[in-house]
Order: sequence, then C-alpha cells, then structure tokens
Amino acid sequence: MSNTITEIGDNAFYNCTSLNTITFPNGLEVIGDNAFYACGQLTNVVIPNSVTSIGKNAFKNNYLLTSISLPNYLQSIDDSTFENCQSLTSIELPNTVTHLGANAFKNCYNLSSVTLSNNLTTIGANAFESCQQLATINIPNTVTSIGDSAFAGCGALTKVTLPHGVETLGNNAFNNCWSLSTVIIPTSLQTVSSNTFSNIVWNAKLFYEGSSLPNSIKNSLENMLSKIYFYSETPNTDGCHWRYVSGEPVIW
Repeated sequence: MSNTITEIGDNAFYNCTSLNTITFPNGLEVIGDNAFYACGQLTNVVIPNSVTSIGKNAFKNNYLLTSISLPNYLQSIDDSTFENCQSLTSIELPNTVTHLGANAFKNCYNLSSVTLSNNLTTIGANAFESCQQLATINIPNTVTSIGDSAFAGCGALTKVTLPHGVETLGNNAFNNCWSLSTVIIPTSLQTVSSNTFSNIVWNAKLFYEGSSLPNSIKNSLENMLSKIYFYSETPNTDGCHWRYVSGEPVIW
C-alpha cells in the first residue's frame, strides 16, 4: 500500500479469500469495519504503531491467522474483531487498550496465551467464549466489569483471580469452564448471577477475600455446590478460612 494511505475503509478487502500477505503503510491510522473479514489465507499480520483504531469484524473469520502484532497506541478492541480466528495462539494487548469488545476473540479455539492491557476496564460479552486452550489469564485490577459468557466454554481454565476492582460478573461468565477449580473473589464484587459459574468442577473452591458475603451476592454463591472460604489472618479450626502463602490461597 502507498505510504500516503491513512485509512482502510469499511469492507475494503471483505471476503478476499486468496489474500495471503499485507504490508501496511507506516502512516496508517484507521482500519475500518469488516476491512479484512474472511480473508481466509492470511497467516501473519503486523499492524504499524500509527494505527489507533481497528473496526468491528476487521479480521473475523481469518481461520489461518496464527499471529498478529497490535500497535502500541491502540485504544480498544472492537466487537468481533478477531472472532473465529481459530489458528491464533497468542495475543498481547498494548497498555493503551481500555475496552475489549463483545465476541472479540470468541471461538479462537487455539488461543493459549493472552496478555491483557494494564489499563483495561471492561471485558465484553463472549469476549473469550470457547477459547478451549486458554488455561490461565491474568485479569488486571483496573477491570470493573466482565460481561455475559465472557469466558464461557474455556474448558482448560483451572484458576481465576478476579481483580480487586471488579464489581459485576455477567450471566454465564464462566459457564462450562469444567476444569475451573479455584476462584479468588474480591470484596469489590457486588453483582453475580446464579449461573455465572455453572458447570464448573463440582468440588471447586471459592476463596472470598472478606470475612462474610454481602447480601447482593450471598444467595448466588451459596446456591453453588462449591465450598466457600473466608479470608483470615489468624488460624481457625472450622475449615472455612484461608490466607495467602507465597501468593497462593491456603486453607487453615
């Protein structure tokens, strides 16, 4: 592309099924909605740091895309930007990203490594749904909202540490995460539905960072089969308390 190009418009290369190589100009600023939708032969993409906006569905259905380098000043990942990129194995969001849109990485079945932005505030609905190889993810403390089905069907996920600022967990947020056995819950959490953790491992342990559950989440969590433990700095003999040892929850 010519170095004079600053914007790739909506639908510009929509369904270009034979396109396998892109070299972006260094002055590019915007990639529009559906710009590279269903470009099924693309395998590697490097987006220049001049880009600040990538539109909805921009790389959706790029089934062979194995790697993509995101620009340093990107502000958000829009809805369905990388949905159905089934060969994508890793992604690193620059720290300028504050919002992760709905379905952003939905059905990225082989996505196993995710580094989220340290300034991320919202994880949209279905953002990582059915990312079946995702075993661990570090959610930064800046996140206050995790949307419906955000991590539903992440069958390899074994442990979740919810950030200290999170207030809301959407419906089915961790539904069908059948290997999930450890969840650390901060005192900031105020809203959680009865099906947020549906179909996780039957003997999962919920480690609450306070001494008692607030009424707003009490019924939803107590109706689960999982055991709830409360944080305590002093030893107990009732088997219902825990503390951190070398950064990990330990029952005492």
